[in-house]
Amino acid sequence: MPIKRGPKEPRVKDSKTESDVSITAVARRARVSVGTVSRVINQHPKVDPSLRRRVQIASRQLGFIPRVQYRRIALLTASRSRDLPPVSYTSVLTAFISQYLAESHYSVELIEVGNLDLLYEAQTRGAIGVVFADDPLGEAIAIPNLPLLTINHPMTDKGVHSVRADHYRQGLLATEHYLLRGHRKIGMLVDQLDWGATERLRGYTDAMAAAGLEVDPIWVQATRGGQLYNIISRWTSRGVTGILNFSDDEGLEALHILSNILKLRIGVDISVISLEDMALYQYLTPPQTTVSQSLRDLARIAVGKMLDLCEDRVSDGDIINICLPTHLIERDSVATISS
Repeated sequence: MPIKRGPKEPRVKDSKTESDVSITAVARRARVSVGTVSRVINQHPKVDPSLRRRVQIASRQLGFIPRVQYRRIALLTASRSRDLPPVSYTSVLTAFISQYLAESHYSVELIEVGNLDLLYEAQTRGAIGVVFADDPLGEAIAIPNLPLLTINHPMTDKGVHSVRADHYRQGLLATEHYLLRGHRKIGMLVDQLDWGATERLRGYTDAMAAAGLEVDPIWVQATRGGQLYNIISRWTSRGVTGILNFSDDEGLEALHILSNILKLRIGVDISVISLEDMALYQYLTPPQTTVSQSLRDLARIAVGKMLDLCEDRVSDGDIINICLPTHLIERDSVATISS
């Protein structure tokens, strides 16, 4: 059942502050003293948590912004059991988002979805979901006057704005490229079967079905759990000739295992198509064929739409839902197999 967004409250005019709302109005709405409101604004540690939350909610309901304030956009991420590599999807996308927000004079706060307290503060003008598990935003959706936008995990059915790339075509294009090169046993590595991986898997299975090929269940493997070497060595021993290297966390490790541990020549003995067109992929030996979504475009459009929401340039009730194209970049990591 869709989660209802918190009500959008009318903003109160008061010329006494740089904001449209006075702290007196906030105190009245929260049923606390003006002093309590002041302590919450100044992040005084000795405020009862229930009173703090009442003031934060009242501030958001009235659209109150403190005089001494900075405009902040939260980037919501999931907890990770291990550090992401510095060239990962998450790291690059977060860097681009931070760059575009800074150019628009907004600051950035990285917040894990399990710790959403900062979203209640008036300085947080909106939130962009970058990486998260299924349906983590129930509490955030209910916060008044807090625009939410997700990247690559559409939640438009819950009233959350979305910018995403066409993950289905990533799986479809990569698999079709293998099939045109004569490959029939194609393995697919994913981090876990989240929204993006599920969409790529649909593209993979549809391309295989169109070629009249049945997918062996062993050919689709999630890399969470530390069994990457076992997965790859089992595939190569059973005749897999092409790998969709679609694990964001372990993509570089998969290439290391193939080349340096199993001693296979990528592009000759085994073929690989990697995910995202990170700059280093063109400098590897051999340069990697990749399926790419423009992380720069995703970040730029997401930031632009978030600022439109924060500055009331989107009509109430309109849900942003943008899907960007993806494409395949052919290099030298895929061999042609003679029939």
